[in-house]
Amino acid sequence: MLKSYLWIAVALLLTGATYAQQQRIKGRVLDETR
Repeated sequence: MLKSYLWIAVALLLTGATYAQQQRIKGRVLDETR
């Protein structure tokens, strides 16, 4: 039971980190094209 919650937390953290990274890269690209 606890393990499944742990996996969900890890998955959420990973998706959040990758999403933040993508947004940062997008912002950098937008700044370069401007």
